[in-house]
Amino acid sequence: MPFPPTLRPRFTLRALLVAMAALCVVMWLHLDWIARRRAALSDQRVTATPILDAAGSEPRPPWLLGWFGESGQSLLIVHGCEDEVDWQRDEARLARLFPEAEIRRALAEPIFNDPQSESTFRR
Repeated sequence: MPFPPTLRPRFTLRALLVAMAALCVVMWLHLDWIARRRAALSDQRVTATPILDAAGSEPRPPWLLGWFGESGQSLLIVHGCEDEVDWQRDEARLARLFPEAEIRRALAEPIFNDPQSESTFRR
């Protein structure tokens, strides 16, 4: 039994190809974003620290990255940025890649800066 003419979906092949091309571009942008996020996390200067929120769940990844299996990050620590220009460049790059994360600079000072402990180690 054929459909009545008013209920049949109508579109041209050109419209289908344009819609498929737009969908492919959106998927390509998200997959490229995921590849750049994973490359940034594999860098030795960046440490991802998993921190759960008050409900005990991980942070949600932005946009459609969760559909592709990407997990969200809550805290990123950047090591080895002594120069202020390098720090600002790395912070801006990571803020674009990880909008859900807090980005911090690693401390260059020792954790225990007690003068007596330094003198005991020099003996």
